[in-house]
This record gives sequence, C-alpha cells and structure tokens, in this order.
Amino acid sequence: MTGRTLVLTMAVVVAAVRAADTPELLRLPTIDRSGAEVSLGDVLGDTPAVVVMLATYCPPCRAEVPTLNGVAKSPRKGAPVRIVGVFVDVDEPKGLARVAQEWDIGFDVRAVPPAAEEAARALLPRGLPATFTVRGRDVVRHDRVLDAERLGSLLDGLAAEPAAAAR
Repeated sequence: MTGRTLVLTMAVVVAAVRAADTPELLRLPTIDRSGAEVSLGDVLGDTPAVVVMLATYCPPCRAEVPTLNGVAKSPRKGAPVRIVGVFVDVDEPKGLARVAQEWDIGFDVRAVPPAAEEAARALLPRGLPATFTVRGRDVVRHDRVLDAERLGSLLDGLAAEPAAAAR
C-alpha cells in the first residue's frame, strides 16, 4: 500500500464515521403545524429530549399522552428536557393541528412528511409505541408504553449533568 492510497483510505473511513455519527432519528425530516420542514436533530438542538413516535391508529400511543403532558408541564430539577411527539401517519399541517387538539397534546408535535415515511418506519422495527431518549448524538430507543414512573426516571437521567448521567 502506498502512502497516497493509505491517505485516501483514511479519508474515506473518516467521512464514513462522520456520516454515521449522526443517528438516523436526528436526520429524520419533520414538519410542524405551520408546514415548515426541519430535521429532528435541528428541532432538538443541544437540549436533551424524549422523542415519542406516534400514530393515530395506535391506542397505546394515545394512552401515553396524559403522562407525557404531565411531565411536559412539570418542571424538573437539572437541565431542561424537551418532549417532542412525531406522528408517522399525519402528512400535512392541518391534520397535525387537528390531531394535537383532539388528543389534547400539551407538548411539541411534528409529523413525518410523506417522502420520509419509509425512513421513519425503519426506525421502528418493533412497531409502536416507541420512545427515544436523546442527549446530543446519543439516542436510545425504548419499545414499550412508558408509565409515569419509567418516564420520570428517563427524564431524571436526561436532566442530570452529562458526567453524572454516565456514572
């Protein structure tokens, strides 16, 4: 292997690592109630978050909403933690606003645009409900309905200082 080949190989590896550094969830395009399209990573920024994937046809998803509303309205100790719901089956802003009102959602909701539905499905190999905890580029999927106790525990972990959460 020549020096030139080694440098080229290393450049390709570095580019691949950088692309893989951003989890698929954070690259997922979303739309808000006004129709603005933004990746979920840009929506979240650096704020730790709980991202809940929802569907109008999913009774357990709807059952989680009161618990999510409760924690979204209750301030927690530590860093702020954002709650974001993402509907996988609502593809236009008016529908998103209607469902948010019907379900009495008190946290930020977004929808997956039609062109990204397949990418969203790929994030849900076990179906719904699915909840993700996000801290920076660290994303963890939780494949079950979250009760208040489990959700509170996840929020406390996210709100802790990063060094404390890693212990």
